[in-house]
Amino acid sequence: MPDIVLRTSIIAGFPGETNETKKDVNELINFLNRGYFQYAGVFECSDLKEAVLSKLKRHVRAATAKERRVMIENA
Repeated sequence: MPDIVLRTSIIAGFPGETNETKKDVNELINFLNRGYFQYAGVFECSDLKEAVLSKLKRHVRAATAKERRVMIENA
């Protein structure tokens, strides 16, 4: 299908990510740079109390989520 366009959405700072390492973020960036997706929306995880993900463990700091979003967007 030559005219197909693929897009994806990425949540930076999702619960379960660690604050210490950028290894996984770099792996994601390397994957995105392969060009499988023509468009990628990158968002920071939000800690809305009414959201289901607020009950998940191991949240990263908001500053870490922002840093990762910027890294991914600028790659």
